[in-house]
Formats: sequence, structure tokens, C-alpha cells
Amino acid sequence: MAGTVTVDTIKSSLSTPTVFQNTSGTEIGQLCKGWVNYTPTTPTIKSSFNFSSITRSSTGVFTLTMTNAMTDINYSCPGSASATGVLYCIVTIFANSSAARVAPTTTTFNSSTWNGTSVYEPADATHVVIR
Repeated sequence: MAGTVTVDTIKSSLSTPTVFQNTSGTEIGQLCKGWVNYTPTTPTIKSSFNFSSITRSSTGVFTLTMTNAMTDINYSCPGSASATGVLYCIVTIFANSSAARVAPTTTTFNSSTWNGTSVYEPADATHVVIR
């Protein structure tokens, strides 16, 4: 049966996240568990879901704190960043420098911006999604 479902709320009947399945019952997706858009220079959260705070550890290195804990530390955090005058920025997760790596917890992880020359640079805007 094809069609469109229009509702105000989708609620899982379990304590686990809602899962999307194909017609065979195979999982084909889940909703993201959090996202954040922040300005590193301040640092200030511009907009977010499931993030409560951000703190600067050092130049270009930030600790992000989630409101609701993840199930374990095996989550992924794709990110992107932009900086004036820098051709590209890479967002790395979990490491604040090659000398002092900080392991993630179920509620916090470190995010760093890198300009491609091994120098952490504060970006104009950084975006991270938690899955």
C-alpha cells in the first residue's frame, strides 16, 4: 500500500529510537540523535538539537556536551566547517591534538577544525551531526 502518513508526533513504543524499514523489514534508517551549529570564535551555539553546551579547550578545539546521553561511545559525528580566507576546513572528532587525544563519552566529545596544514584554526561556522 503506497501513500502518505500525516501526523503531529511519531513515538517509539520502546525506549529505543524509531527505526525505518523497507517492505522486507530490513532497517533502512534512523533519525539523527543530535545536531549542532556553532560559532567557534565565541564559542556560541547558534542552533541545536540535543546539545546543551560548548566549551573551548584551546584554539580551534571544543568540547560539545549533549543533553541526552548516547547508548554507548560508538556513535558517528560527521561535521563541516567554514573559515574566511581558508580554502577548506576539516572537522575532526574525538581528538584535540596528536599529543593529547580525548576519548568520547556518552555525553561529550571533542571537535577540532583543521585547515589542512596540521594547524587548528577557529572556523567561522562549524556543523556536527550525531548518529
